[in-house]
Amino acid sequence: MTYDYTTTDLVIGDMDSDNLSTEDLDVVESYIAPASAFIDNYLGVKSGHFKPAGTTPTQKAFYGDGTDFIKLPIYVDDENFEVTLPSGYVAEDLEVRNGFLVRIYTPEYQGSFTLMDVDRWNRFVGRVPHYANTGWAQGTPILVTARWGYEAVPDDIELACRRLVQRLWRTRDAESKGVIGDIQRDDGTIITLSLPPFIKLTLDTWKAKLSQGIR
Repeated sequence: MTYDYTTTDLVIGDMDSDNLSTEDLDVVESYIAPASAFIDNYLGVKSGHFKPAGTTPTQKAFYGDGTDFIKLPIYVDDENFEVTLPSGYVAEDLEVRNGFLVRIYTPEYQGSFTLMDVDRWNRFVGRVPHYANTGWAQGTPILVTARWGYEAVPDDIELACRRLVQRLWRTRDAESKGVIGDIQRDDGTIITLSLPPFIKLTLDTWKAKLSQGIR
C-alpha cells in the first residue's frame, strides 16, 4: 500500500502559498501519493518501503539456510528488539550485525584454555555438532520481535518527495501535465523534463545503498 512520504504543509511551506486557492491545495495534495509511489518504483522497492514502524512490536520467524547470515528486514533498534533462539543454540551463538543475524563460534572456548581441556578443544575444532562450522542449520527457526520499519521516513526521502511534488505542481500546464520524461510536440520538437539533480542524486544514492544491503 502506498504511503505518503511528505505532507501538504511541508510542500507548500517552500512555496508562495498565499497565492494558492483551496482548489490549488487539493491539486498539490493529489500529487503526494503518486510522487511517493514514483520513489518506490524508481528504487525498485515494495510500496510504502519507507513507512515508519508501528508502535507495537511484532514477532517474525526467520529460517536458517546453511550460511552464517540471516538478513533481517528494516527494524527499529530499540528495547523492543529481541531474538528467541531455537533449542540447541545459546545466546553466545548469535551476534546482530548490520541488520544480519550472524552465527558465531566463540561460546565457552573464547579466551585461553589448556591442552587438557578436551571438551573445549573439541568444541573449538568443530567436533561437537552444535559448534561445528555449518552456519544456521537449514530450516532452523529463529524468532525475532521488533518494530519493523524505519523510525521515521528518512529526511532525504521526505525532501526528495517534497521537491518532486513541487516539480509536478510547477509543470502542470496543459503541455507537460507534470510528466517526467520526454514529451514530443506536434511540430516534432522534444521537451525533456528530467528529474531535478537533487532528487536524482538522492534516489540514485538510495538505490546504490539498497542494492548493497546498506540500511
